[in-house]
Amino acid sequence: KFIEETTILENSNRAYSRDLVVLTFKEIMINLFQIDNDEISHETVINPIQSQFENELLNEIDNYIHKNIYDPISVEDICSHFAISRSTLQSLFKKHVNQPPKRYINELKMAKAQRMILEGNHSITEVALKLGFSSIHYFSRKFKTRFGLSPTEYLQSVYKINDE
Repeated sequence: KFIEETTILENSNRAYSRDLVVLTFKEIMINLFQIDNDEISHETVINPIQSQFENELLNEIDNYIHKNIYDPISVEDICSHFAISRSTLQSLFKKHVNQPPKRYINELKMAKAQRMILEGNHSITEVALKLGFSSIHYFSRKFKTRFGLSPTEYLQSVYKINDE
């Protein structure tokens, strides 16, 4: 919903588009705060040193993922690079990101793909290959699962919005 509203805002001057983006963002933030509050009440007390270490490690992992977004990144690659076990990585992501690392990577890749498609500098096949997907068909399936539209349908919907 947020992505849809920001896309509309960027590509048109529809009345109240900016207000819808702000309201959608506020809704997301309120939902996140509610989830945080629910989780905080169930968490045990954490050692501050452990917490700082986890935050720093997660930040380094996030930087690594962003730096290598154009490569096929596996959970094993991350574990090997940071010399941590798969279970440690999984629990770190579950605790701080609330999703598995593979899903997090895929979400980042899909967001990047969406931006690249909107920019129009690359074909859909080039976007898929640049982001390290093994095939255009796999990329299209992932994109459709994430956004409800194939990359081609998404691109056509953007052009349709711009024409209106």
